[in-house]
This record gives sequence, C-alpha cells and structure tokens, in this order.
Amino acid sequence: MRRTKIVATIGPATSEMEPLRQLLEAGVDVVRLNAAHADMETHSANVRRVRELSQVLGRSIGTLVDLPGPKIRSGIIVNGEVELANGQEFILSGSDDGRGDERHVATTLSDLAHWVLPNDDVYLADGAIVLRVIESLGNDVRTEVVRGGTLRSRKGMHLPRAEAHVEPFTERDALALEMAIAAKVDFIGLSFVRRAEDVERVRAMLPKRGVRPALVPKIETAAAIDNLDGIVRAADAVMVARGDLGIQMPARHPDAGPQRAALAERDHSPLQPGGETGDHRDADARVDDPLAAADARRGQRRRQRRPRRHRCADAFRGNRRRPLPEPDRAHDERSRRVG
Repeated sequence: MRRTKIVATIGPATSEMEPLRQLLEAGVDVVRLNAAHADMETHSANVRRVRELSQVLGRSIGTLVDLPGPKIRSGIIVNGEVELANGQEFILSGSDDGRGDERHVATTLSDLAHWVLPNDDVYLADGAIVLRVIESLGNDVRTEVVRGGTLRSRKGMHLPRAEAHVEPFTERDALALEMAIAAKVDFIGLSFVRRAEDVERVRAMLPKRGVRPALVPKIETAAAIDNLDGIVRAADAVMVARGDLGIQMPARHPDAGPQRAALAERDHSPLQPGGETGDHRDADARVDDPLAAADARRGQRRRQRRPRRHRCADAFRGNRRRPLPEPDRAHDERSRRVG
C-alpha cells in the first residue's frame, strides 16, 4: 500500500465532477479547499462532490478546508498582470483603492508605511518579486525592484515587520470555520499560526460532541519555528508551507524549518507533517502528505502531473515511520456514537 498521501488543491478547473474524478483516480487522497478564494457555498458544493465520488470510487477521500488567515495582499492590476523590471521604482499604496499598473499597486494593509523602514525588503507575488524600500511618502512606500517578475492581481505579499503583529484569526476565518464544521470536513488548515495558543483557540470553537475535524496548523513563519514544539503538541498534524517559510528563514538554512517541523512532529504527535514541495523524493523521505498546492487549480495539463506524483510516492517510500491515517468517513455513525 502506498503510505505517503497526496494532497491536491482544487479550483475552478478541477472542481467539476469529471476533472475531479480524474484527480482522485490518479491517486489524490485528500482534497484541499482554499477558503481564501471562492465563497463558502462553492466550497460546500465541492465537499459534496468529493463525498459523492468517494462513494462511486469506493475510496476514502479526505477533505481539508484551509482557513484564509490574515494574509496581506497586493491589489487589483489593470489587465490582470504587469511585468516589473529590476532597478525600476515601484510605489506601494496603503490604500486598497484603485487599480495598479507598472508604476504602483494598492495593498490590503492600511498602515503600510508604519511597518517598513528604508532598506527593508518587501516580497510580492508570494515571494517571487523582491522590492527594497527607499522611503515612505505619507501612507505610500517608494521602493526599488531588486528581483522583478510578473505581478498579478491579489497576490500574497510579505512584510516581515508587520507579520509579527497581525491577528492570526479573522472574522473571515470564523465564517470559513463555521462552513467547514457544517460540511463535516476531515481536516482544517490554520493559517499564520505563531504559537500553540493560536491552535488551542480554534480547537475551543469546535463542537463538543459529534464530528470534530483534525486541526492542521501551517508552519509558515519564523515565529512558528521558534514555538514549534508547543504548536505540534497542540495540533493533530502540521503542514509545512515551504514557500512562505523560505522567505522568513535565513537563506543559508533553506531546509532548517521543514526539517525541524518533521522532527518535532515525529517526537510529539501520532501523525507526521505534510510539506509543500516540488521535490517529491525529498518530501517522501520526510513527510506523509506532499501538498500539490497550485498544480490542480488551473489548466488541463496540471492534472497530468498527478500520476507522476503518485509514482514518485511509490518509488521513494523506504524511509517512512508512521503512515498518516485514512480519514474517517463514517460521519453519521460516529456522530450517533459520540452524541
């Protein structure tokens, strides 16, 4: 039996029955729904489709709702995207109004200028683009592009000084959590967790009786690494977001965070962590469920990658410890028993 589990994020291109069936037939074990995108009704419908296909295929398919968290984002771009070149100046606005272009973009952080100093690095497009702060201009920030690239609308943005002070659980998270509980999903991903208390607060919101989903905090900040042992003790499993974590960890130790998370999880938890990684062999040596975060969301060819990931998991499974359990799909029976 393949012990490494495959987690795939679904989106508009893969949420209908036929493409979703193809993903599941290719070996996906857990379907991840990102509550930062689409509405709760859409996600609830996707959960129902997964359950229906699980019955048709005779396989236990888990569902994971990833709470949106307080992620800072850049704003809307005219025509959807723009190219930023190395060395050019670029303005970040503390207002979320207006449409961006090759000269400026709005952000969702209203007091942006308060959280940066000259020579600070700011990361756009989930870390793909790097800006260096020149100066603050009122509520705007003038920067130089250090590493250019394509900036699209509403992409993730990282400001290390600000992220240590952002509230990890938002009103939008509360709504997504309510939907996830009502849909009886198997796992709930917690974004931007920095300490064990962030996990414990969400656990206190779960039903006291009946179905209680497993909590899976994402290790994506330097603070989470500092408090890793406590987070792992409070969690049911952990998920290592290597892209976000790599921005905050020193470049000379690019794997320090994922390795520490794997070791801590093995020491303190009955489950092992999931990691977001493109190196399937390395992931299989360390974690139970490599996360295919972007692959399945858009484009027809993305689904073709699932069989390759399946084969990698089969081929490099020798260094495993404990398998991630199959999700319990007997919701009604369990509810009656616990209730």
